Amino acid sequence: AVTFVYPASEVPPAVLTETLPPGNVGAPYEAMLEAKGGATPLVWSVASGQMPPGLSLETDGRIAGTPTSKVSVAITLAVTDSRGRVATRDAVIEILGPRPIVDSIDYRASKKRLTVSSRASVAGLTVEIRVNGIAIAPPGRIRTKPDSTTGGARLIVKGTSAALNVTQPAGSNSLVLVVDGVASDPVTF
Repeated sequence: AVTFVYPASEVPPAVLTETLPPGNVGAPYEAMLEAKGGATPLVWSVASGQMPPGLSLETDGRIAGTPTSKVSVAITLAVTDSRGRVATRDAVIEILGPRPIVDSIDYRASKKRLTVSSRASVAGLTVEIRVNGIAIAPPGRIRTKPDSTTGGARLIVKGTSAALNVTQPAGSNSLVLVVDGVASDPVTF
């Protein structure tokens, strides 16, 4: 049997990127598209649809920018080689709401109260608080108040240390705030 090996430039281009990572409103986004084959240079474009507001596709395959709105968009990406051969791939870019930021945590065992201050505006959104990996309160048990210091909200949950999943010593607990399905970075308290 005879096997023919063709140089990459003789093979039409093919899109290798299968999925794109989700992003968050207000946070820098970057993804690099990959292709194989084709005669260089390869040039990327959007064949149909539009990029999410705040993002752009560079001709080298770099998607970058800062998303400005929560959206899920379907697009068709195209890569064209120097001989005019084109490969396409359908893709979805999902931009989630802004990532919540926890500014402070105050746990008072004597008052059986956990207070979380966040820059996130939570009005009308689903909120969950996880302590040490466990959701500690259904949304109906979390009281919210405006926080004039952060411009966001103060979230208050009452309960014993066992009910709040708080362990001793101080500094050995981890809290994650989830707002509308988007989780904050873990914060130690």
